[in-house]
Amino acid sequence: MRTRRILRQTSAILALLTACHSGGTVPDDSIHVLVYNIHAGKDAARVENLSRVAEIVKDSGADIVLLQEVDNRTKRSGGVDQVARLRELTGYNGVFGKTIDYDGGEYGIAVLSRWPIVTTRFTRLPVTISDSARAKYEERGALVATISAPGGDVRVVDTHLDAFGGD
Repeated sequence: MRTRRILRQTSAILALLTACHSGGTVPDDSIHVLVYNIHAGKDAARVENLSRVAEIVKDSGADIVLLQEVDNRTKRSGGVDQVARLRELTGYNGVFGKTIDYDGGEYGIAVLSRWPIVTTRFTRLPVTISDSARAKYEERGALVATISAPGGDVRVVDTHLDAFGGD
């Protein structure tokens, strides 16, 4: 029930944001956000591509980037702290939120920002799961970051929900 409420609230916020920008012009003080599932820093052929991810982030002109499927020192990613590497490659500030322990390291979500990130909080999301789905269960969470943007502090929330599960 709580998850449904969160999804409804998220949908309502997205609808409001869309309505605010339906005129076709972008205000001068607008903030550009990129939401990007980096698939553990691998391309379709499962080859490491963090440098390409960094290029996409920079080329997008995004001020704030919400990342999903981020590895932190896992074996599959060669022990790389992907957020630290992306900070180096982009010049952005960045924080990581661990969803699960995975492959000798951590796996989760992250926020990158052109501007300073002043506070962060990771919250586990409540999930009700059937016994039949328990074997495939992956914990979910939300990474909340307050960013010191030029027009004032902005709070962003990043999450990675299961699009196919019954949770």
